[in-house]
Amino acid sequence: MRGWGVVHRFGGAHANYDSVIMQRLTPRQQECLRLTYERKTSKEIASTLGLSVGTVNTYISEAISVLGARNRRHAAELLHASEPPQATPDKVELHSEGVPATPAATAVEPQGSGDWRRLLPIRAKGATGNDLSVTLRILWIFVLPVLAAIAFGMLAVGTRVLSDFLNLLR
Repeated sequence: MRGWGVVHRFGGAHANYDSVIMQRLTPRQQECLRLTYERKTSKEIASTLGLSVGTVNTYISEAISVLGARNRRHAAELLHASEPPQATPDKVELHSEGVPATPAATAVEPQGSGDWRRLLPIRAKGATGNDLSVTLRILWIFVLPVLAAIAFGMLAVGTRVLSDFLNLLR
């Protein structure tokens, strides 16, 4: 795989390697590799993405395998090389007229308005694994049987009420 970068830079038969990388990696794997490229540790990536350290390491290991990279840094560099360069402005102009700029603190979502669906034991679209923390997994192990028992009880009571109603009609 080491020759890919050289072939890619000079064109040739493997010039579309960039698009192949993007198609083979899941969005979560790409996020983890982008943060790895910024020299973040697994613990920092986990904190940033709201995942466990083990899940982050799994995403990175899978990405290394998919890309055939030597290590996490090499995989991050391959992904970075495949992405278009970020546009940076030549000159930043500040305007003091008009509406005042909103402070950065107000741009952040209010506490508690996060995506509640990430707490459910359902795999996110495009994810290859589960993003739940160990604590949430254990909690769901106890919650699911209780919910099943409640549902079965409601079904039994409903059947009993329907049976009693039909007996009254006779």
